[in-house]
Amino acid sequence: MFDQVYLSEIQDPYVNLSLEQRLLEELVPNERRLLIYINQPCVVIGRFQNPLQECDLSFMKEQGIDWIRRQSGGGTVYHDLGNINLCFLNGARELQKADHQEYLVKVLRQFDFHAKISGRSDVLVEYKGLDYKISGSAFKQKRDRSFHHATLLYDADKAALKKCLAPKLKIQNSRSIPSNPHPTINLKQITPQLELSQLMTGLTQGHTVQNLDAKTVLSMVSTDYLQSLKTWEWKWGEIPVFDLHHEGQVISFQKAQTVDGIKINEFLGL
Repeated sequence: MFDQVYLSEIQDPYVNLSLEQRLLEELVPNERRLLIYINQPCVVIGRFQNPLQECDLSFMKEQGIDWIRRQSGGGTVYHDLGNINLCFLNGARELQKADHQEYLVKVLRQFDFHAKISGRSDVLVEYKGLDYKISGSAFKQKRDRSFHHATLLYDADKAALKKCLAPKLKIQNSRSIPSNPHPTINLKQITPQLELSQLMTGLTQGHTVQNLDAKTVLSMVSTDYLQSLKTWEWKWGEIPVFDLHHEGQVISFQKAQTVDGIKINEFLGL
């Protein structure tokens, strides 16, 4: 199904997003690639989202959990060592998302999970008569290529996920695209004997996998692109306009997210 399958051995979310960009840029017409990676604890938000509306940034700061804005749209997701990330890259504008979701469903069914695709491009599994989200999606289309982000919950820290994705601030009149939460479950909760190595084998079966160690990945990515993901302009300055209730006041934030010249993160102690 895929012309190339890559497994990144680095756990830095900024580096892995930069690796995606490099692999996307290298695509030849109609080539299909799959990149698989696991990140250290972090929160990744959609291109058009507001982290203040999606996350408890104070809690995350206390815990040393960073947040990153990605290129693709969609909702906010929590990553840690129990979450598998997949990036399907296509050398054409067409996303082929149905193929990718069917691929995930097929893999899950090999391990006897009752998996299916939802109407919101998620993959669900049935457990004790209820449907739980096991994989979410986000997409990005360019003129002649595209990519599809997907997650797969294996054994994520659900308590940390819940705390990170529980915003405390009161936001209104926001032009951001909100997430659409759905009850989630870990695959390992359903099948405790399932090993991560088994699941990774299922995801890559039938393909020759290129394991990319940290040195190789760092040699591949663009330093300029990597640094751009960390800039204030990308992380904070791209937040769509919104109003914030703060200490009895309603403060309107416009581009570039400052109050009397003070940056929004500094204003809130973030």
